Amino acid sequence: MKIIITGATKGIGRAIAEKFASEGFDVAVCARSEADLVSFKKDFEEKYGVEVLTKAADMRQKADVLAFADFVKQQWGEVDCL
Repeated sequence: MKIIITGATKGIGRAIAEKFASEGFDVAVCARSEADLVSFKKDFEEKYGVEVLTKAADMRQKADVLAFADFVKQQWGEVDCL
């Protein structure tokens, strides 16, 4: 199973990502901070053994939203949950 979670490196987004990853979901996440994404990816792959896709994106910017969607689509094709 595959899920997309925006803003998942902190707060509620991270808690949601933790829950799904603990259930075996692969996660695709975006956030504005590349450093936060690198840390997130390492942590989740080690802790949960799931596939993690990351891409820096600002969801306030239409171009970033579209670029993130294209990135996930190219990697996975389809997702099970958004």
